[in-house]
Amino acid sequence: MRIRAIAKRRQRTKERWSWIDVRSRLEEVDKEKRDAPRVEFHCPVKIEGFKGEKRITDISLGGLFIECENTLRRKLEYGQTLRLFMKLPTYHEMLTVKVRVASVGERGIGCKYVDLNQKNKNAIKDCFNVFKHTLPIA
Repeated sequence: MRIRAIAKRRQRTKERWSWIDVRSRLEEVDKEKRDAPRVEFHCPVKIEGFKGEKRITDISLGGLFIECENTLRRKLEYGQTLRLFMKLPTYHEMLTVKVRVASVGERGIGCKYVDLNQKNKNAIKDCFNVFKHTLPIA
């Protein structure tokens, strides 16, 4: 009886977790924390109110990750709203996108899109669909 309970618990755990390739390394991620799959993607981005260009390192249909230095990360808080300016390689115009900071980590910030208009949704979706079929260069 105890063996069956352990096997069932392991089976539930396996269903809850998955392995994904994020920023050229494997990480175990809780499926319920991820709204949309991410793909490795590098693109310059400017954050309104902050100097210099930062770098997007992955993108999804729900958000993106921006690598940034310590000084910027210390100024940002969970839930803070930012305006980003980015030029996607698959779209001809500069996009202005509103995001909310979803996480602040050692390497940068994870952001979720907020109030995307249809033009921006389509541009991000097209970019995602192009890059989801590519593999990162090792």
